[in-house]
Amino acid sequence: DAFERGLASQKKAFDKRWEIWSAAKAKHDAALRPQLSRPDAADQLAALRAAEEERNGEAIAAAQVAKEEVLRHQVEHAKAFARTADEQCAAALRSLDALVLTEDLGHLPGDELMEKKRKSLKRLRKLEKKRVAAGEDPDADPGPVPESYQMPDGRHWPSRTWAALDVSRLKQALQSSSKSDAGASSTQWIDDLTEELSSGPESLVTTAHRQVLRARDEIWQEFLQSMDHTATETSAKFEHLIHGETHWRAQWVKSVEKLVNAGKKPQGEPRETAAS
Repeated sequence: DAFERGLASQKKAFDKRWEIWSAAKAKHDAALRPQLSRPDAADQLAALRAAEEERNGEAIAAAQVAKEEVLRHQVEHAKAFARTADEQCAAALRSLDALVLTEDLGHLPGDELMEKKRKSLKRLRKLEKKRVAAGEDPDADPGPVPESYQMPDGRHWPSRTWAALDVSRLKQALQSSSKSDAGASSTQWIDDLTEELSSGPESLVTTAHRQVLRARDEIWQEFLQSMDHTATETSAKFEHLIHGETHWRAQWVKSVEKLVNAGKKPQGEPRETAAS
């Protein structure tokens, strides 16, 4: 759908940028040679150090921003999906209310010719038990079978206001997202959406109406599970990238410091080899 295509487009654009940063990191790693510890290579080492610090900072910041953008995109998708589910459910209930049913029709020519409905063996036994319980003779003639067709006298179904969509469950579905992301971790938008959709739909009460509500809740449950999976996967991916760059920066600083310290030693003393 549109959400999946938009999410895939965002991830694809970020992956292309990340490939550029990864290639630059490999280039800087290869350029960090022991020869840079010489005093005459101090400017070259400083330039390489500054370039890598800039690249590392950009990569970490971009990963954090991309993570927040994807999670905000998921939040907007959740809002739209909840509103659509609420609207479509109410529309389906109104359609059922407007259907023309047998109870709405009067007597039509030929209705008196309808074949009498035969009772099943199970129903006959049930009626016999009722007569015995009431003290009647089970062998007595029950009399003529009543007509199966009865003149309709209107609808007798009650109406009710159904439970609203449980939007508050989004809090559990998104609890795996980044706590530092104001768009995803804050529950204020969920509270606002819950208030917006707090009025449940009103309709008649029939089996068909109940099935519509059941389908709405099942679809919502599937969406919440998908939302939780996507948020967890997104958070884990970007946290892995950020953690990897943070760890790399610590190792890079140690390697550069070894080269700097080796260059400060008096001539004649053995110099340490920088770890690449």
